[in-house]
Amino acid sequence: MATPSTPDGTGTVHAAIAMRAGTLALRDAVAEDADAYVTYWHDSGDRIINLLGINKGGLGTAEDSRKRFLGMMRVPGTTQRSVVFTVTLNGARIGYTNLNMNGPDDNYPHFHTYLHTHRPLIRAAVAGSGRRGGAKDGYGIAAVVLGPLFAMHFSLFPIRRLIIQTRPAAHAINRALDLYLPPAETTHIDRPNGLALPGAFHMRYVHREDAARMLERAHALAQAG
Repeated sequence: MATPSTPDGTGTVHAAIAMRAGTLALRDAVAEDADAYVTYWHDSGDRIINLLGINKGGLGTAEDSRKRFLGMMRVPGTTQRSVVFTVTLNGARIGYTNLNMNGPDDNYPHFHTYLHTHRPLIRAAVAGSGRRGGAKDGYGIAAVVLGPLFAMHFSLFPIRRLIIQTRPAAHAINRALDLYLPPAETTHIDRPNGLALPGAFHMRYVHREDAARMLERAHALAQAG
């Protein structure tokens, strides 16, 4: 499933899928990816922060975010509670996913595209496909990447279950997730995983035995998008 490295020598690629806009891939994050992460969280105004209900105190400064990103880069052969991966389209950084691990059945993936802060990157990444790289492409990317994202986490780590928490108001990611599975419940969480404030969340649960089906779904979506 993994290839040694991307063509430019960056992190190991663990999953790749062909879609009409090009090759969508998930690879180990490297230090050079930190700028895009920091820009996403600190240079996009309050829109993303408010939409996701982020605790600004927990987010901290741009330097705090940079240190957090660098501390999550995967170190094979070690035990890490949080690991970050970079999402690319035709080699361009377009998002990231991180996994917070607490035990076999208590693991939380988070996924964000850089659509709002790095739109020119996405336009450039799909330019060779004849598509314009607008919002529709961004939402298509979110839908397609979920299948290989789930499969990658189960492939790399000895876990049995992923728990996905999303704000009901985060319509784009919820629409993408609905293509794979509906929410199991919607409930108030006092201490949500990650940087979110307390509030209502859609809860979804993905088990190891679901990974192959999720990957098949992603390939179908990639061809239909």
